[in-house]
Amino acid sequence: MISAEMARLGRLRPLAGLAMVSVAACLWGTVGVANGLMRKDIVFDPALIGMLRVGMGAILIFLIARLAGHPLPEMRRLPLAPLCLFGLSGAVFQICLFAAFARVGVTVTVAVTVCAPPMIVVAASALRRGRLPPGWTMVALMLSVAGLALVSFDPQAAVDAAGALDMVGAGLLAGASLAFVGISVAARAACRTVPCLCVTYLGLAATGGVLAAVGLSRSSGSLVDLTMLEPRELALLAYIGFAATGGAYCAFVTGMKLSSSAGVGLIATMTEPAIAAFLAAVLLRETLSLAEAVGCALMLVAMLALFRSELGTTSRAQRDEAISHSAG
Repeated sequence: MISAEMARLGRLRPLAGLAMVSVAACLWGTVGVANGLMRKDIVFDPALIGMLRVGMGAILIFLIARLAGHPLPEMRRLPLAPLCLFGLSGAVFQICLFAAFARVGVTVTVAVTVCAPPMIVVAASALRRGRLPPGWTMVALMLSVAGLALVSFDPQAAVDAAGALDMVGAGLLAGASLAFVGISVAARAACRTVPCLCVTYLGLAATGGVLAAVGLSRSSGSLVDLTMLEPRELALLAYIGFAATGGAYCAFVTGMKLSSSAGVGLIATMTEPAIAAFLAAVLLRETLSLAEAVGCALMLVAMLALFRSELGTTSRAQRDEAISHSAG
């Protein structure tokens, strides 16, 4: 009875991981809408605003961890290398992302930085193992790419942006994509020795420290401009920091730990553009085109394919374990 219950829980573990990553994608998908609701006449340094967001997120997750009874991790037991990778990758991702927005445009940037990381991880895993990922995982990846293209790409805008793309823009896109892979790998590695909540607030704190050093070295007056924000804008900024950053990274780190692989977990984040498009249509009254609606539907189907892949993987693992026990 106990072994059957443990097997059932083991089968649900990767599915819970996908669900948590999907929650993170949902929260990240609200950031663009929240930014769209804020004032446009005040421009802040991206590094300093990134520092505020991750700082608020780190404080929230730290308080939750303390309330949940997690002790402060001992310095000698901290996974310093993964946490440093988390902090550096997080800062590089924030800086490259916002710089790419200005250089090559939001559409191309979102498409590349959401689509490239899972493909990088899946390709690297295939090369390392010498075989392709499971069939349903490949189906989910291809459906996600197709859906992402339909949601994110306006053909004329893509042509214009591609024509204007230079080596600096390509470098920013590559930097943001590789940095997000770094965050994912670091989170999975750190969670082997430290609870997920601790990894989240320590990783966000490390990211905030790097962003603070960069932002304060470039600008001194941006934080003062926060006093010009009205309560509505401050509430939106608080939402972005506490929920869409702190809550999202907590769900993401937990989901990456539970997922069967970094590549599978990252594929689940490819639903973010569909969520953002849906929320923009509802809250900002932006109209979904037929292509965008079909793209959203494809991403939902991709999630079902990914869940199917996880079910198959865990079933095979449990069957192999049962056979090995019988043989023993």
